[in-house]
Amino acid sequence: MTSTLIEGAFGEPPPPPEDDHNGGRTQPHDRNAEMAVLGAMLLDQTVIDDVWDVITGADFYIPAHETIYEAIYARKARTKPVDTILVTDDLRALGQLARVGGAAYLHACTQAVASPQSAGHYADIVRKTSIRRRVIAAGLRIVQDGYAPDSDDTDRLLEQAATYVHDARHSVPGIDDQDQPHPWAPVDLSAVLDGDFQPPVATVLTRRDGKALLYPSCVHSISGEPGSLKTWVAEVGIIQELDAGHSAAMIDFEDRADAVAARLLQLGANPDHLRDPQRFRYLRPDTALDAAAAARLDSAVAGCSLVVIDGVTEVMSLHGMSINDNDDVARFQHLLPRRIADQGPAVLQIDHVTKDSETRGRYAIGGQHKLAAITGTAMKAVVIRSGGKGEHAIVKIVIDKDKHGDVGPAGMTVAEFHLDATHPDETFAWLDHPTSSHDEAGNFRPTTLMQRVSDYLYATPHPATLNEIKKNVTGKSASIADAVDALVREGHVITEPGPNRTTLHRLVTVFEGAS
Repeated sequence: MTSTLIEGAFGEPPPPPEDDHNGGRTQPHDRNAEMAVLGAMLLDQTVIDDVWDVITGADFYIPAHETIYEAIYARKARTKPVDTILVTDDLRALGQLARVGGAAYLHACTQAVASPQSAGHYADIVRKTSIRRRVIAAGLRIVQDGYAPDSDDTDRLLEQAATYVHDARHSVPGIDDQDQPHPWAPVDLSAVLDGDFQPPVATVLTRRDGKALLYPSCVHSISGEPGSLKTWVAEVGIIQELDAGHSAAMIDFEDRADAVAARLLQLGANPDHLRDPQRFRYLRPDTALDAAAAARLDSAVAGCSLVVIDGVTEVMSLHGMSINDNDDVARFQHLLPRRIADQGPAVLQIDHVTKDSETRGRYAIGGQHKLAAITGTAMKAVVIRSGGKGEHAIVKIVIDKDKHGDVGPAGMTVAEFHLDATHPDETFAWLDHPTSSHDEAGNFRPTTLMQRVSDYLYATPHPATLNEIKKNVTGKSASIADAVDALVREGHVITEPGPNRTTLHRLVTVFEGAS
């Protein structure tokens, strides 16, 4: 069946790739029907659901049409209005507008529609030509298997051929696919009620004592100021997975391949592991994720135990999203991190924090949904001792959120990251158990607050009472009192009587334990 619509002449997208496996013949498709489906959706958003019930983006033959369909889908899925102007703006923000033929081509699609209410009819034409292409693909694969040198196992050939034919059937997710449960179908709780369910356990990015910080199939983040070595922490995790015989990937939006490779080698990565595409996959995309790119991404992360995404702000900007818009944050999480985590890897996002340490809160820079969207652990990298060439840097890893409770509660320091560059030829890096926050006598040492109190007394020209210290130092009142007691106990602060029976505190030696 073919449509009788007239092709619009307002703009042309890039042509589909040539078919080298079909004797030069063009595969079955109907360009006019594809244009009419899109045009109907752009003209009348009430027909979008009718189209969704029949086809997906993968049913379009022309890649530009699939890209336009996915842009419409993205707006409708977010309950945003759909029309030609809005979808054009979205494609422009994603850097995809020129690839689909420009704004003129979207207008051409609307001109190809006799009536938007016929969208279901056009979609059915697209569906049938898609089925024909899948049948052709299945047949070609069967022919190739039949000619293969190892095709003597006829039982296997027949079984594989049946699989190809089965996979060729048309299936709209959630409509007629009986093999996969629909996302909105009730969840089978039998495993939980039968006692077979085991809560998630962290297994990736381990300290030297074997304790891990990341969960498989979950989204995590590590945020920190510039120079907090958060990328180095993630790369240590990559090396750990490669050395364990696993696969790992890094999707890099901030750095360059040569810099990443140099750091990994500096940290002791096996060069053969980095060369092996089955072991390590490095991606440096500079275009937004569209349907074609998503297929490549899925292939790149397949079988990985850890996937690192470096540059959350940059990748969101690349997709035309604002880091301060919680809707955009949610959309991004489903677009990239959640998509990857659903395939099994632990996903670790490397993010930034606000400049003001007093107001940054428990999540990375941008919308609060960044923390809410974490399904594993959200961690913050805090510099204890800065470092450089010839120095030993120490960074503490603090939990902002642990979804499953296997790593530690919010506010707990769960690891210390060491980057030892004091050796002339090698750099050593490792995660260790955090240093005890108590002295040998068991007294509590809130080192961060001790540093703040010391800084305040250093900047104050006169001794201060405890109430004055509490008023001018950020932190809980009781914890500030503990910090003052620790400073007095360790000889950094001395006390003396003040007016009206008060006690004055004078700094005698600067505390540098948290620097």
